[in-house]
Amino acid sequence: MPVDHPSHDGRLRRFVLFDAGTCGTAVVVLLAAWLLVHRSPWLLALAVMVGCAGLAMLAGLRPLARGEAGRTVSWLAVANWAIAMGATAVATFAWPLMVLAALLPAVFAAPYTSAGRLRPYLVVSLAVAMGVAALGLLQDFSGLTGELPDWLPPTVIIFFTPFLGGMIAHLGLSNNARLRRLLDETHRSNERLLASQSALRRHAEELRASRARVVAATDRERRRMERDLHDGTQQRLVAMGLKLSMIREQCLRDPERAALAVGNLRHDVREAQAELRRLTQGMFPQVLTEHGLVAALQSAADRLPNTVTMSLAGVSRYPPEVEAAVYFCCVEALQNVAKHAGHEAVAHVRLRDGDDGVLFFEVADDGRGFDPGTVRGGSGLENLADRLGAAGGTIEVTSARGAGTIVTGQVPALRTR
Repeated sequence: MPVDHPSHDGRLRRFVLFDAGTCGTAVVVLLAAWLLVHRSPWLLALAVMVGCAGLAMLAGLRPLARGEAGRTVSWLAVANWAIAMGATAVATFAWPLMVLAALLPAVFAAPYTSAGRLRPYLVVSLAVAMGVAALGLLQDFSGLTGELPDWLPPTVIIFFTPFLGGMIAHLGLSNNARLRRLLDETHRSNERLLASQSALRRHAEELRASRARVVAATDRERRRMERDLHDGTQQRLVAMGLKLSMIREQCLRDPERAALAVGNLRHDVREAQAELRRLTQGMFPQVLTEHGLVAALQSAADRLPNTVTMSLAGVSRYPPEVEAAVYFCCVEALQNVAKHAGHEAVAHVRLRDGDDGVLFFEVADDGRGFDPGTVRGGSGLENLADRLGAAGGTIEVTSARGAGTIVTGQVPALRTR
């Protein structure tokens, strides 16, 4: 593909100006030779031809100003080929220089054309170079070379060799610098790719570890629920079943005592309901489902022994999975305040809607704090990170001894209202 970059365009512009300047210099030399050495019409014709080629090169700067470097290359190539063939046909002694001029398009076109379009430049340059050599060695229809003084042809060749050599050297250095930049960019891209691969591997390992922790936490929670149901509610229900059997027998023998037992049984039913409510409250609080995140956090804060202040005004409703993730993270952080920060610590909970569809939360306290470098995160913090990670969010814990603890997180989500 052609290269459309400001630095490449500037380099091509400088080369066009240098090439056109060389043509202008040649016109001056030809006119001087016509005035001072030999008044041959061929010298004037050659000066006119070279001057027109130089103007054509300058005309190629107009498409370059529009960002069409490929068209500028075409103008420049045709002008160089025309000079090579025309100058050799008139002044055969110049054919070694014109071979270089014929090959120039194959060199300067490389950075600005695709591989497919570069092949025609190579083929035409080689064909023109062969034609120039044949013209210079096999014919001299103008007879100009024989008419000129012996010293003039070698002087012209020696004079213009640095011009063409300078252009070739400039192209070589420019292409070398471009190649070095491409290699440097490739090296940097490779380093970024390796860094991305390492990050992906770390993320994959973290994901596997997170899944393992989720499975383990689910198993622990299932066993806890089984134990609580077996030791509490299930035993209460078994006792209620035995009482119902006794009441059925008492209904026939002692109805008044049976009625009293039914009243006691109603109390047992209410206790069982309360126990089930307490059990399910830890799983998913009803207030979160019915009234949303703000009300659920206020209810959770009321149950803590520490003083908790809130900044929750104006927070929108979010999908249930997002509200649940933020709720449990904030509750876990508040429970850590109660367990580790000290009874005198004051906690502050803040929620904020982001402009880009992100829910931000923060739980900060002024308690004892801890040194993150010496205290290993427990399963509670890992569970928080896993829960938020499942919703696409992140969490960060910062703390220092005597400076309290700050738990911050964010979850990308669309507001429901």
